[in-house]
Amino acid sequence: MLGRAMISGLLVGRNGGRPIGRRALTRLQQPNERDDHGRSREDRRAALLAVCAGGAAAAALGIYMFRQRRIAFADANVVLERPKRPDLPTLSLKEISQHNRDHARKWVTFKQGVYDITDFIGSHPGGDKILLAAGGSLEPFWSLYAQHKSTQVLEILEELRIGNLDEKDMQETAGSVDANDPYSADPRRHPALIVNSEKPYNAETPPSLLADSFVTPIELFFVRNHLPVPQVADLSKHQLRVEVQNGKKKGAVTLNVDD
Repeated sequence: MLGRAMISGLLVGRNGGRPIGRRALTRLQQPNERDDHGRSREDRRAALLAVCAGGAAAAALGIYMFRQRRIAFADANVVLERPKRPDLPTLSLKEISQHNRDHARKWVTFKQGVYDITDFIGSHPGGDKILLAAGGSLEPFWSLYAQHKSTQVLEILEELRIGNLDEKDMQETAGSVDANDPYSADPRRHPALIVNSEKPYNAETPPSLLADSFVTPIELFFVRNHLPVPQVADLSKHQLRVEVQNGKKKGAVTLNVDD
């Protein structure tokens, strides 16, 4: 610990060459002394941290609301359908799927078009996140990041076009139910999900996308199923009955979709 004389010597010159007064020196040696409003240093520090945390939360909420507003109006008056290009070859989904992130040339699809994005990856504002769509469709990702649905982005995309998606594959992407596979009627999931199990389906959100939204989009929320997803013909009439037994006591509750 520094003595009173040493501290006084160190503080000489801070006030026109004169030692700081006795009161200031006493407050320096007593860091827990309360200010004129009765607040201690710890109280002031806690208040400052609270203000900073509140400001950060408000800023995050503001960014989220701005992003949602931007997404809500991103696709206004934009024609998303891509015309067939007779001057380009027809490519199958099987061939396109081989050009994933591990292939030298990365391909994606959007509507009827097929695009080679390999040389565009370095210019993509979102960095290499675009590789999540490599070998598949951009549409699930653009549903989340709808700011892509603009005339300028579509013009850039069209410059990368290398072919047309086979019309037969376009029809088959709607999916079909296999009577021998109880999981064949499960809903389609977002291709960005990290799949841990296909049947039953268990998947989680990619860490690289968690920070993109203040609230995790439903399409990217984790999925944990133990059985096939039930097929419900009429959701308004669907009910779930839960029965609980605690010793000799039994209880039950019936819930509908709105509940």
